Amino acid sequence: MASRVSKATKKFQSKHLRNAIDKRRKDKEYNKRIQSRRGNKTLEQKRELAGTKDEQRMRKSVKEEVFRDLSVEKFFSDGFSVPKASKKMREISKNQRNDSDSDESAEDLNSEDETEMKRYLEDNHEELVGNEDKEEEEQQQEERNHSNLTEITEMMIKKWDSELVNKPNLKSIKNITRAFQLAAIDEDNIDIKGNSYYITSEEVLESVIAVGLNKLPKAIVQIVAYKEKKGVRSLANGSTVTELIEVMKYHLPSLLNLLSTLTDVDTIFEVLSSIKELLPYIIADKKNTKKLINSLVTVWADIEDDLARVCIVNFLCEFCTEYKKDLLEKTLKLIYTAFVKGCRKTNKDTIGVIISQIDSITELFKIDEATTYTIGFESIRQLALHLKSAISSTSSNNTSEDPTDVYKTVYNWQFIHSLDFWSKVLIATYDLDLKNKDSPAKQLAQPIISTTISFMRLIPTEQFLPLRFYLLRTLINIIQQTGLSIPVFPYISEILFSNTFAKPGRKNEELEEFDFFLNFKCSPEYIGTKVYQTGAWSELIAVIAEFLIAYCKSISFPELVTPVILSIRRFNDIVTNGQFNSPLYHLSDKLTQHCQYIERMRSNVIYSPSNTSQATKFLADVTWEETPLGPYLKSHRKQIQLEEYEDEDELSDIEISDSE
Repeated sequence: MASRVSKATKKFQSKHLRNAIDKRRKDKEYNKRIQSRRGNKTLEQKRELAGTKDEQRMRKSVKEEVFRDLSVEKFFSDGFSVPKASKKMREISKNQRNDSDSDESAEDLNSEDETEMKRYLEDNHEELVGNEDKEEEEQQQEERNHSNLTEITEMMIKKWDSELVNKPNLKSIKNITRAFQLAAIDEDNIDIKGNSYYITSEEVLESVIAVGLNKLPKAIVQIVAYKEKKGVRSLANGSTVTELIEVMKYHLPSLLNLLSTLTDVDTIFEVLSSIKELLPYIIADKKNTKKLINSLVTVWADIEDDLARVCIVNFLCEFCTEYKKDLLEKTLKLIYTAFVKGCRKTNKDTIGVIISQIDSITELFKIDEATTYTIGFESIRQLALHLKSAISSTSSNNTSEDPTDVYKTVYNWQFIHSLDFWSKVLIATYDLDLKNKDSPAKQLAQPIISTTISFMRLIPTEQFLPLRFYLLRTLINIIQQTGLSIPVFPYISEILFSNTFAKPGRKNEELEEFDFFLNFKCSPEYIGTKVYQTGAWSELIAVIAEFLIAYCKSISFPELVTPVILSIRRFNDIVTNGQFNSPLYHLSDKLTQHCQYIERMRSNVIYSPSNTSQATKFLADVTWEETPLGPYLKSHRKQIQLEEYEDEDELSDIEISDSE
């Protein structure tokens, strides 16, 4: 009985056989040309050329025997006497000859193809057999592998579960960790090739995961209990402890691999809870510690769900709070690096994730102020060095470097978000208690503010107005949250008196409205246009409003806003544009009313440079919304929020107060 032709052979015959035969023909012709060259004679040709001259002459005479009686010219000149056939017979003979020639050539070709095919199959038999029917081989290999393994069943899971609860031992723990490894890691992974079990049922797989997450940690704690001192768990020494630490080397990768594949917040919470219970046994090994931090930070950086991201950070806070020495500094450095790498591109799809990441990891930097200061100072120092290099390169006459390439080292979203991040960390860790003047977090304020202001003034052109607005908001946010005094208005005044608003902008209906929030610079075609000028004016008024909110309850408000009122009057004298003049006149009136209110309220307050207790408590029981300037500023802030909303349902929830 003939053997079955495999799928691989059939596939080869249908797709590759013709090409293989053609290639062999070309190779044969090439070899023939090589043999015809000088020095490449065959054995037969060499034999003919061998011997003496007499022997060669004799062989030649045998070939010429037919022409012995007459010369060759005469032989062909005499011709042959062949009887002539009729015209009709000649045509029939010609057709028959052509048909027979074509049949013979086709038969020769087919026979040659068959011969070539047989020869090719014989020569490459081993290779074809090695590649044929891979699916069947894999299935047979899997069956052979599983024949030496034990299939995990529900009965086995129930037995192990009972042992873990009632009488935990190392054997049952190792069995569960092997089974959990199969459930959490892909079977093709080289790490589980030596596993003695296999799983075929989906129900069994779920049961294994449930037991591994919930019952296994409790059983390990029963076998080797940890000691807790001042909120820190630690292990005693012993052979059982050492063996459990070895078990953790194989169990932790399974937990982390499972965590990296999850998107459901509840399941992520279960995995992290299991890791938390096993943390003393994981921390005992330095490699496990490094692996744990790297994996958790990677999952935090890659995951898209905000709740899951917050869940991971909360657990990291618990881990780092308990094991500050082992985890905190490494975690802070890794998570900051991951954040900077992830904010390279900022657009409407990524900005929400970036803001969520900043808000979540600032909680980690609140754990220990000394560690935060060390990492923060080094990071801000690196930013300042990059900025200093850019400033020196752009200000010098060195033409070897392209100014465009120089400023790109700092004019990018990574640099911008890094400054914004450290300002949020400063706000989160800043101690509002004035008695604690030596707080490490307070020492970060000066380098953050100096670097931000220098960055804002690096290229003070109209093209980079979006960046200036972004950095001004960062500084104003620091003022509002910490109470620090930062000279912000001079930089606001520079924008007010810039060429952007000096004359009416030209109309360009082809340009779309410019997004100042998602861009730190504008393209050249926007400069001088009406659409860009209108957007910049809205941003400027918003920044002035936020600046006034920061100081509207200050006892020195009348003195602080004197430059603001004078700048407004000067601008209205220089620029005659109703779009700009009318809002500024209204703002100037509101500022005058508020100054009168502050002067009236502080008339009964006793304060001096040596006696600031009453000054610091000035209007402490009054919100900024309740001040005369409050309704105007509140209305303007809500108007900005209204412009940011695109959904009509969200718009209906916003109540706008009168600006009166």
